Amino acid sequence: MRTEGGVDRELIRARTEAAYGLKITDMRFIPKGEVGYGYVLTLQGGAKRFVKAYVDRPQDRLARLDLSLRTAHWLRAERGMEEVVAPLPNLAGALRTAVEAFSLVLFPYAPGHDLLGIPLTLPQASALLCFLACLHAAGEGLPFAAEIPADDYGTAALETAVRELLAAARRPSSGAWQARASTLILDNERLLLETLELLHASADRIQRLPRLPVLCHTDASDGNLVADGDRIAVIDWETVTYSRPEHDLWMHLLSFREGYEPAYRLYPAMAALEPAAVDFMVYRRYLRLRALTWGPRLLSGKGAELQDASDFGYLADTFERLPRIPEELKGVARFLAGFRG
Repeated sequence: MRTEGGVDRELIRARTEAAYGLKITDMRFIPKGEVGYGYVLTLQGGAKRFVKAYVDRPQDRLARLDLSLRTAHWLRAERGMEEVVAPLPNLAGALRTAVEAFSLVLFPYAPGHDLLGIPLTLPQASALLCFLACLHAAGEGLPFAAEIPADDYGTAALETAVRELLAAARRPSSGAWQARASTLILDNERLLLETLELLHASADRIQRLPRLPVLCHTDASDGNLVADGDRIAVIDWETVTYSRPEHDLWMHLLSFREGYEPAYRLYPAMAALEPAAVDFMVYRRYLRLRALTWGPRLLSGKGAELQDASDFGYLADTFERLPRIPEELKGVARFLAGFRG
């Protein structure tokens, strides 16, 4: 769970009002997300907006943010994809407002609730699969496609991160959460290394497959989906990438299959999906979360108490699930085979 920390809420309010010509009557912090600080704004007259403050971002990450904002804006404005929650331009026409040590981005307010930990209904899943089909087709017409990063399916950097995580876990701990995280990580060292080997094996297989690059959100699931009845809105486009379609579909294939065949049949390329690519996406994501996000943050000793407790819970839960993943992936492969008949 994200904490507001030392962010100056009143400064964000004042700069948002000035940059977008708004009068804000209420501002509510949303303790969710890994990146930035989000607030639901109530405007004079009762309308709502959502503003996100990105703090202390290096220039290369700001360039990546700008690219993702342009992509979401193009999908909504030029392709008419109403599911995309795209940034609103400020009074100067820019999609991001630079303010002292942080940047502000304003979005429409997406009514409804996120789907974190909540199973999709069949109508919601159908809406999502239709959206992903449109998104994956849209990338061919993107005028700045050459600027979007392309997935190289590499594993070297992640292997280094896993090794560094294990080395950090062996160092003396100065705090309670650090000590608990070190013990948890070292207790699961063998599992981490076995998963790394499975990642390498799936990477070898995916490199032999056709690239099939499509425009991917890369995290269109759970907390980045907002449901309003049967309608779906998709938020947080910061990691938009050209990759195989399995990058957007693996989590759904892992989470819901039985009874959802009618929804998957709305995605035209189901017969072209490869189990090896799903395997790679799953193992890569699980290792990234441990080696690049929750593990290092816990071992750094710099997190707030609430953040550390949340990170430790996620880390423990994913270690508990990881041994079951190979069998679950076999189920995904059998499910995909049914679309090739």
